[in-house]
Amino acid sequence: TGGFTVCLLTHGAKLIYAVDTGYGQLAAKLLHSSQVINMEKTNLSDARLKALDPKPGLITLDLSYLSPKTALDICIKILSPAGEIVALIKPIFEVQSVDIRRSGKINDPQIHHDILTDLCSYAVQRDFQILNLTHSPVRGNSGVIEYFIHLKGGKSETEKIDEEKIDEVIKC
Repeated sequence: TGGFTVCLLTHGAKLIYAVDTGYGQLAAKLLHSSQVINMEKTNLSDARLKALDPKPGLITLDLSYLSPKTALDICIKILSPAGEIVALIKPIFEVQSVDIRRSGKINDPQIHHDILTDLCSYAVQRDFQILNLTHSPVRGNSGVIEYFIHLKGGKSETEKIDEEKIDEVIKC
């Protein structure tokens, strides 16, 4: 555990709060970094995160069993004003179908389209600007397709859901 953290350090992050509900999962080299504050056994909804000082200007999300939609409402309370979020979207956690969740596979591109449209709409309703949306070049468990969304706090006056962008991302 720590892929986002390594990426952030590589790109010059000065301080990282490494939040994870798990225990003992953070890569050893990150445990000894003075730039990383290990916050294992910490749920995203933990009240301590609202009191972080300094407040994070960027939150990265790689969630299991929790929709980024749920996380956005929590992140608003943690993030600095006009802060950004980069979230990994795992479609398998967005569907209601028990059969799809059990198999781990979504073969219908329309389901991917609906998931991305719904998440984008939700983000815009929560006053986030959609800076980018793309597929992940790394496949999830069992080769499932996942996506990244990059958001910024502070609603744009002209924000709308770019259906063509969603279609383009799904075709990759």
